[in-house]
Amino acid sequence: MSDTSEFSRLYELLSPLPRDQPVLISEGAALTASDLADRAQHLWTSLSAIPAGTRIATRLPDAPSTAFTLLALSHHVQVMALNPALTATETRSALAGSGARALLCLPDDPVARSLDIPCAHVSTDGDFIVPDIGGAQTDRATEWVGVVLMTSGSTGTPKRVPLTCAQLYRSADRIARALQLSEQDRAVHALPMFHIGALVDLLLAPLLAKGSVAFATGMGAGPLRDAVLQNGGTWMQLVPTMLNRLRADLSPEETSQMGAQLRFIRSVSSDLAPDVQTRAEALFAGTPIIQMFGMTETAGQITTNPLPPQTRKLGSVGRAFECGLRINDLDEIEVQSDAVTSGYEGLPRHAHFTNDGWLQTGDLGTIDEDGFVFLTGRAKEIINR
Repeated sequence: MSDTSEFSRLYELLSPLPRDQPVLISEGAALTASDLADRAQHLWTSLSAIPAGTRIATRLPDAPSTAFTLLALSHHVQVMALNPALTATETRSALAGSGARALLCLPDDPVARSLDIPCAHVSTDGDFIVPDIGGAQTDRATEWVGVVLMTSGSTGTPKRVPLTCAQLYRSADRIARALQLSEQDRAVHALPMFHIGALVDLLLAPLLAKGSVAFATGMGAGPLRDAVLQNGGTWMQLVPTMLNRLRADLSPEETSQMGAQLRFIRSVSSDLAPDVQTRAEALFAGTPIIQMFGMTETAGQITTNPLPPQTRKLGSVGRAFECGLRINDLDEIEVQSDAVTSGYEGLPRHAHFTNDGWLQTGDLGTIDEDGFVFLTGRAKEIINR
């Protein structure tokens, strides 16, 4: 795996790949490394009039071009990726106090038109079209805030999480090594594009490993099946509800065929019951399911179960991978690494970090004698409906 510090721009990540290698595959069409490098360079050229470091929010659809556009933009501006399903009121609330100078959206987005903010869009030719928003230039640095993501807000008010480009690359490198990704691997991408996993786990990590990505055309069972069987996916990253959907909607023959092609399935975002994991692995012809634990605040992965033939533990999210992890006196998990955010924007750092700099995750858990982490709940059980 390459030293991630050498990738000051996405272009440097694409350069080592064979120019004609298919990298992003969707609905039978493929973009090569050369295509992506050209698109990135074209986009950066059209950004030249915008001061470096300007914050731009986005409301873009779940499409392959969105994930790549967000990563490309992050090397010149601060990208605040918003959920395109948010209402006008919710979008207005997310933008309030964020410092965003413009909103990148589709030209016909009715929500965007109702907001009091300049709107930008990417033309069919790949040009970045934005009104004159002025602002001061920010000095380019390694620790550049590239993206700002919103927490889910499922256990409280959504918070803004700033992450540097360097942190994204460090996390992606660790994921690629933990999963032993190579140029032979093709990730199946079926996560929302404003999610940390969509950018780091399923795009940057495969690219760092010189592999490729097959985009599912939706989150249903059919698109996921087709991304594996028709577009050559070798691993999937799913939340347990998506895994259950595959079990319910596909025939045993289909899941068996998928399992014969998949190297592993990665389970993320919520607990996977041991009995469900055992049945699912059997249904997918013995394909191992790898449970992990990560957060937006850590640019993704914190812990992961190892791949076979190493031991995995049912019910566990695995062991810490190249990061510090400890349990405090209240059974709350605390983490520390060079991929952890510097803090939530607009909130005091001491409210979420210990005096010695460890992030308090809000997750409760235990660690067994082998270092495997078992989640037991949340420190604050407040569920927003």
